[in-house]
Amino acid sequence: LGKWYYEGDGYKNFRNTHGYKALESEHASVHSHANLIATPIREKQSIAKEFVDEHIQIFENSTKGVVREIDNMLHEKNAELQSELDKFLVHKPVS
Repeated sequence: LGKWYYEGDGYKNFRNTHGYKALESEHASVHSHANLIATPIREKQSIAKEFVDEHIQIFENSTKGVVREIDNMLHEKNAELQSELDKFLVHKPVS
């Protein structure tokens, strides 16, 4: 998602949408909370179940936020394209 967001089609096609701007914080939260769980596990440190449960819940909510913002980007872009199409159709001379 990061490459798509920062330099790929996401950046090229959606960077001017509100959803695109909101996506970054949700995406960062996914990584942050996944790393909070993964780091102690990777380093073979003890980790409390409550800690894991709390951060998995936040991770899941952030993942839903990523999907929601991508959906918002698509709706916003579709509305923009429809508006452009409508303008074209209104101004097109009848043959």
